[in-house]
Amino acid sequence: MGADFPLAIGSNAPFAHYAIAAAGPLRDFVLGLPRPKGCVLTVLGHSYGGTIVGAAERLGVPADRVVHVASPGAGPGVRDVGDYPALDPLGHPRAPHRFTLTAPGDPIRWVQRLDVPWRLLPQPVATALQRVVAGLSLGVDPERLEGIEVLPAGTWEVARGLHAAGAPVSGPSAHAAVMEPGTGSFRRIAGVIAGVPGGVTGGDRR
Repeated sequence: MGADFPLAIGSNAPFAHYAIAAAGPLRDFVLGLPRPKGCVLTVLGHSYGGTIVGAAERLGVPADRVVHVASPGAGPGVRDVGDYPALDPLGHPRAPHRFTLTAPGDPIRWVQRLDVPWRLLPQPVATALQRVVAGLSLGVDPERLEGIEVLPAGTWEVARGLHAAGAPVSGPSAHAAVMEPGTGSFRRIAGVIAGVPGGVTGGDRR
């Protein structure tokens, strides 16, 4: 899409400017998609891709569903759903159904918790400090967004490698495993895209 993506976890991924730079191209790409009448469009981001999706939401990306998968934040500067516009760039109302899924023990949860100190400050102060300390400006933990549906990671539904069927999708390897076919998490994500309520088996609405 003409934007650089962070390539290193420690030296690149904590910074918001990659998401901000990619937000416009993602929004424009979605705007340019042919959408037959009645088409329901889902925009999904995994890991830092979720922060890019959140940044595109701040620019009004026209999506019917937004899915954060193991996302470190809901978009640079996002503190609540009020930071997302009610209209897309063409002036059409937007009120996407939002979902989030992060496995237990995924190290990304430590990044999600970095938002906590900012939420204790008045918004103008927090925003100003976040501009200075860019490493802590990826946005609120998506699970804290009002109305978002939190999907469980579930279990491995087929045995694969060191993972037995029925074992929970959890731990450091789950950051990538949530997107693997054969897991309950992948089945739920596919269900969201297909329009099955609750991503096949349901989640908790915040």
